[in-house]
Amino acid sequence: KDSDEFLAQVLNYGVYLQENLGYKDKLFLDLGIRGDRNPSFGDNIGTQFYPKAGVSYMLSSEPWYKNTVVNSLRIRGSYGRAGNLPPAFANEKTIRFDGFAGDQAAYFGQPGNDDLKPEKTTTVEGGIDVALLNNRIKFSAGYYRSLTADALFYIPPSPSSGYAVSQLFNIGEIENHGLELSATF
Repeated sequence: KDSDEFLAQVLNYGVYLQENLGYKDKLFLDLGIRGDRNPSFGDNIGTQFYPKAGVSYMLSSEPWYKNTVVNSLRIRGSYGRAGNLPPAFANEKTIRFDGFAGDQAAYFGQPGNDDLKPEKTTTVEGGIDVALLNNRIKFSAGYYRSLTADALFYIPPSPSSGYAVSQLFNIGEIENHGLELSATF
């Protein structure tokens, strides 16, 4: 009939580097990388990295571009990766306590997962921005494609395992793509 107390902390360690470069106010480059380490990652998982890159070209800034109707014309593209962390302690092996026949009884909690890592979404996008009639009318169009790898899902245990709680695993992929259009008048 004894029990103990404990204190647990969830910390996320990260480093982020970014650089923005421009050339003659017409070509722009955006580069960055982030590294994360989190105790919710399994023991077999180290630091996770998320790069990004973007480029933008102002075609209307070229000296040969002479169009009185289209004031601004920009072409852009980008690539990036982002992560979604697992919930705190989802990778830990635990024991649960409950009453049984008037006494305290221990049973399996969650089985733990030494290979648990964040799900990662990689996105690629391309687009064009146009401004007309002294910037009174603006149009923007872009296409994107996102792919999430190692998606996080709870899987129920097999009855023979002795565990009663579903466990979090990195399984499956999720794809998302579409066209974004906007207009401002």
